[in-house]
Amino acid sequence: MTVKGAEYDCPGHDRQLLKVVLALLFFIVPLMVGATQPPLLSAGLIGLLAFGMGMAAVHGRSDLAKHFRLPLVFSFLGLSFYLWTAVSGFLGFCVGLFILVFSVIALTLWTSYLGLDKHFKAPTVTAGRQALLRFQGHPVEWPVVAAQEYLPASGLAWTELLGRRFSLTKDLRHSLKPAASKASWSRLAAQVIGPSTAAIDEISAPLVEEHTGLCSGEVDGNGTLWFVAPQAGHRLRGEPLWPDGVNQAEPAPCFGLWLDDQPSGLLLDAGEAVLWREDGESLVCRARPESQSHMETGSSSWLWQASVGWRLLSEPWQQLVGDPMLEWRGPSRLDACHLWYEGLLQPLSTESLEGGYELRVRPDCRAVLLGHDAGGRALLGQRHLAPVRLCTPLDAKGREGLSLELAPMQGGVRPCLSWMRTSLDARQSVFSCRIGTWQLEGQWCLDHRVSDCGRYLALIAFAEFPAVPHRLFVADILAQRLLMLEEAPLIACLDSFQSGVVSFICIRGRLADAVESTPLQRFQQAAPDPQQGDRFVAATAAGRLYYERLQLTVDPLGLRLLPTWRLALQPPVASAQGDCILPAPGGRDAAWMFASAGISADKRASCTEPCGGACLITASGCAVPDLAPSMIWSADGRYLVLSRLSHCEAGQAGVTEAPHWNLLLLDTQDRALYTAPQAIGCRPCFEGFDAQVLLVRTFANDQETAGDLGELMSLPLASLLAWPKQMLIRSVTLWMPSEELPRGKQWERLDTGHLRSWRTVGDTPVGMAKSVREAAV
Repeated sequence: MTVKGAEYDCPGHDRQLLKVVLALLFFIVPLMVGATQPPLLSAGLIGLLAFGMGMAAVHGRSDLAKHFRLPLVFSFLGLSFYLWTAVSGFLGFCVGLFILVFSVIALTLWTSYLGLDKHFKAPTVTAGRQALLRFQGHPVEWPVVAAQEYLPASGLAWTELLGRRFSLTKDLRHSLKPAASKASWSRLAAQVIGPSTAAIDEISAPLVEEHTGLCSGEVDGNGTLWFVAPQAGHRLRGEPLWPDGVNQAEPAPCFGLWLDDQPSGLLLDAGEAVLWREDGESLVCRARPESQSHMETGSSSWLWQASVGWRLLSEPWQQLVGDPMLEWRGPSRLDACHLWYEGLLQPLSTESLEGGYELRVRPDCRAVLLGHDAGGRALLGQRHLAPVRLCTPLDAKGREGLSLELAPMQGGVRPCLSWMRTSLDARQSVFSCRIGTWQLEGQWCLDHRVSDCGRYLALIAFAEFPAVPHRLFVADILAQRLLMLEEAPLIACLDSFQSGVVSFICIRGRLADAVESTPLQRFQQAAPDPQQGDRFVAATAAGRLYYERLQLTVDPLGLRLLPTWRLALQPPVASAQGDCILPAPGGRDAAWMFASAGISADKRASCTEPCGGACLITASGCAVPDLAPSMIWSADGRYLVLSRLSHCEAGQAGVTEAPHWNLLLLDTQDRALYTAPQAIGCRPCFEGFDAQVLLVRTFANDQETAGDLGELMSLPLASLLAWPKQMLIRSVTLWMPSEELPRGKQWERLDTGHLRSWRTVGDTPVGMAKSVREAAV
């Protein structure tokens, strides 16, 4: 396992060559100056270098000060050679040697006076061998890690092969553990966890800081668990206890706590840690009273202070219905007045990436839609989780004084949400926000996202009952400005903030439980005005809410809402995701493919399966249902070839046939639809359509595989026009198959304003009426 960082990136050849040249100059120039120039000039150079070292050390730049030592040593050496040659005979040798020894001793005393001697120590020796060095030449750092079975910084499970005594480097690339051998015991064996620094391209959440004072305890030969305070000499021990009926040969499930040989009356479950204060005069642990049965679950936080004793702490966080879910990992720091907890904000998601009717936490789904490739396939990434740090006063009552520190932003600044009050309907918490010295005006919800670049913070403004949250803001910490989205949708939650794009989920409407959801009708009742939206959102008996995922980008001028469709620059493939518009050659028409089956929550790891059930509307007014995403325009923009994935239902024998693919040809000029009488291969991919021939590639399987190159077919246009023909019938403004007329109103209610740019004047009713008037004149 590796963590990507600038410290561990392999430098280029030019950088390595520059380092070699500078290293040579560091000792060649001072050596030549001292050996060839008069002693006064050499002494001036030595004084200048010593002064530079001192100034760097005084200003805390020990990393810069250590680079002055090598030029000083070679300046001494050059001056010694000069004096040796200037004074003849054996006396000259003694003078040169005396100057060299005296200068080195003076340099040693000077570095010790500046406190730089610790930076010039030689590499340590471990187990009779030299300490490990990285390829940059830096020694591997081995911090002290308590005995535990998970990575202390990220909470990930640790392999059991390493045993219960190991140490990890700060970059998590090396581990150190005792290993048994025939010759000796406790032989240190170093192991590289990852093969290279590029083993992990990105991480889903920043590693939390080291827990100060957290102690997992050590078990002695008698099975007693010991927790030793970092200072003050207090000792907390746990006596192993086995409930009745439990075999005492097994590890003890709990321990009775004794502090300084005094019983506490508390039971500590096995695996629980203890958090000491830095001075050792206070501690916090998760325990339960001895009077509580071992069958009862649920421990509480207990605080011990040397001056007060033991007392029960209230729960640090009470979850409200309207607040996002927070997953707490446990206490991380304790001081005289406050206690800190580390946690993660669990994001909500729908059953598909585009939207849905069920909004809940899905711990096993961390995928986020980053974009699409040229063929329309979805590009997925890992959602960056939002770490939070809860700071609660030890003597607080309820939520008074509670604050939440968010993920670090640029410059290491942590935004802080301070609790103000609870909403009037007691469903949401209201916070104030401060970023460093910048206090944001207004009241805010808990839901937030820090951008992956660390410059922006997305926030939702709190709206008091009967309104619902509908204002989304982005705080720019570099420009110290607060950007607001002009549109005001009913915001359900934030999703992600990656690559400069904020994804959030809004409420679009409500659909009755008895009504089936279709691509033409996702909801029956549209969302009302946000100022009176609380009753609409809370009326669960009236049906299910429909959620839609929206995106906005941060522009220099403000926030801009992105369209829900994308512009396709080439014919989409059968596994394309999301809504798209494919313009016709010449730009006189365009095809809008929408409502294809999205990526479900349990299949977000794969985007290679074909999609079906999509609908199509052209700018010329043609509407066709139940399609697959793959399509292509003819060179003249008159014909549009479509594909359809048909699923056969089980027959009387209970046997279900495999789905098959069909091709369709849409004539936008004659308003006709041609359907191929026979099925073709899987996943048709259109590669060309000129005035004479259609080129289509079919594959052996519906699932995309690396070895399936497919088979290219050439279909003449004349053979396509010989397929069975169906004339489209006009509803109001759209032409559609006759079986779609009962749903004509649903087609007409769709917003097609984004196709206006491709509509030709002569194809619209207004244009036709204008042509008639001109002809009459």
